[in-house]
Amino acid sequence: MNECEAAPDCPLHRAAVCPLTRLREALAQHGQITLRSEDLGDLMGVTHFPSNTIALHRDLGMPEWRSTLAHESHHLIRGPVPHSHAEHEEVLVRHLTAADLVPVEELTALPRTLDDDVMQVLAARLGVDHEQADDGISPPTIPFPVVA
Repeated sequence: MNECEAAPDCPLHRAAVCPLTRLREALAQHGQITLRSEDLGDLMGVTHFPSNTIALHRDLGMPEWRSTLAHESHHLIRGPVPHSHAEHEEVLVRHLTAADLVPVEELTALPRTLDDDVMQVLAARLGVDHEQADDGISPPTIPFPVVA
């Protein structure tokens, strides 16, 4: 059992601990990681595998920062994939990040009808961004990789 699974039942604690746990796993795997804050245009984060660098957009709020750090740490842990598998890998990493940051217990307590207000409340309660909360509720479909 890792720290994310062993975290207390408090969702905010889990949202705070899991990104650091994933970053620590990546650090143990690679020995050194560079974490940068920069203008990434429309991207929230990016992983540069040759230099073990995670860049996060400098304008992210704390919920987006936590979600993106956990997401990019998963990429670094899993390593690069062939371009033909990139879309599949991105969706898989979204699943893994949602599993870390959106506890199942929170999902079972949700009303049957979800609107944007409910999503905003859930995201705020978990300390994650709206997209991460949405991925926890409705995981994206994993496409089949294109085999060349």
